[in-house]
Amino acid sequence: IAPHLNLGVTAGFNHFKPLNEGVSGMTSSFDRFGSVSGMRGSSTEILNAGFRYDSRKIREYSTQGLFAEAMAGGGLSTHSGETKTYGTVQAESKFIWEETPRLYGSVRTFWNRVYGGQVPFYERPSLGGSFFLRGFTLDRFVDDAAWTLDFEQRITPFILKVYDSIVHVRIDPFLSVGQVYENPGEIFDRVQFTQGIGFRAFVPPSVIGRIDIAHGGNQFYFYVELGYPF
Repeated sequence: IAPHLNLGVTAGFNHFKPLNEGVSGMTSSFDRFGSVSGMRGSSTEILNAGFRYDSRKIREYSTQGLFAEAMAGGGLSTHSGETKTYGTVQAESKFIWEETPRLYGSVRTFWNRVYGGQVPFYERPSLGGSFFLRGFTLDRFVDDAAWTLDFEQRITPFILKVYDSIVHVRIDPFLSVGQVYENPGEIFDRVQFTQGIGFRAFVPPSVIGRIDIAHGGNQFYFYVELGYPF
């Protein structure tokens, strides 16, 4: 609708059916959390709309530019024989700036919240994994709302020629803070801090492999992925 500015609509359908399987000798999640919404499975129709501004020339592979997006919508979820509606709001921004040809920084802010009762736990905001709050297992924290702030310094100490390809070898230290919460008054009550370093091989214009080593809580986690975390 204007240079770098887009209006978008997304629609989708999800069906989940958790399996009653686990580790022998351990209490079953179905026995301990059987009353949690979605534990017995659900089907959900989702519709969201929002605005996106993106001045990055090649998206996350750019060395400068701004991405900002705000979306709102909701879902119609059927579980335990009942159909419930819920709303969702999400805002995200990413800013990349170039300091030198081989050094640039990147920062991301993210916030997501659902509104309504009995939202299945896998449809609620979560943190943890290789993209949000690296340093914890996938979906380690789940609640009605979540926020994160991430910073990454991207450094290119070597540029190699491998056969006919140019490979940028990158070493990227990063920091992340964030938490999930239920009520607005708890938004900073249990903030989690993580830090780590990423080793990346970037083949321009848009192929990157990464190994991230992150520390959160009392453990180290290793993530092997394609593409930047943000």
